[in-house]
Amino acid sequence: MGYLLIGPITRDKNIIQGKEILKIGGPVYYQSKVFSKLGIEHTSIITLSKEDKKLLEEFPPETRIIPLWKNNTLKFENIYLNHEKRIQKSNFAKNIIKTNDIKKLIRNRWDAILLNPLLPTDIPTQTLEFIAKKQDRVYLGLQGYLRTEEDGRVSLRPPEDAERILGMVDKVFLDEEEAKIFNPNLIEAAMLLGSMGPSETIITCGERGSIIYSKGRIWKIKAVPATRIADPTGLGDIYMAAYIHMRKKKPPIEAGEFASKMATEKIEGKLLDP
Repeated sequence: MGYLLIGPITRDKNIIQGKEILKIGGPVYYQSKVFSKLGIEHTSIITLSKEDKKLLEEFPPETRIIPLWKNNTLKFENIYLNHEKRIQKSNFAKNIIKTNDIKKLIRNRWDAILLNPLLPTDIPTQTLEFIAKKQDRVYLGLQGYLRTEEDGRVSLRPPEDAERILGMVDKVFLDEEEAKIFNPNLIEAAMLLGSMGPSETIITCGERGSIIYSKGRIWKIKAVPATRIADPTGLGDIYMAAYIHMRKKKPPIEAGEFASKMATEKIEGKLLDP
């Protein structure tokens, strides 16, 4: 049945070198692009407002879309200080995905389920628990559970129920900034997160590559140099989808190298081209 992607899509304002770019965003969008390019069957369960239903036209035609209509679409403003550092603001729309919203779709027939919360309210732990009981291969982008509001800006902090959350997923993905709230030493952060349940912890580090912790071993993956910087938004989401697909048949180092290559295609502006 392919992959099931769950999470919000967003209306993004990206400010790069003083230039404003308005576009669709969210991990489910970027991951749908990856799976479509690779010819992989996938379904996306998406939260958004009916007022923004035209955003769904931005998805590849190969993506099966199941919208969950909410009052507001989640919005982000990303002010990039460079292609890795940003200041992020949000409208913090509470688009809760409840068990009843997805009950008929969660069966152990998917190759894997990719959970992509962007705020803690997107996929409550009760919903995560229901999914984990139905599906063994649950992969989580942790970022949403780390985010909190501070004067309209997004700030990061470890969730109080981190062990419960991580105990229900097989692989966890996060970036360097997010990992450092657990431990400034990225290796130790990866090991700490791995000790809470996931079989693999994957930390993306921008131009410094990525770190993979799996079964007591550490792999350091080099980034593929980019020839130009077009748009850095969504790189971690691209990496996650590419890694998960390749990891089905290859060891962590090869999956990481493949994911790094796909992320570079995105930053160069090639991946999202028709």
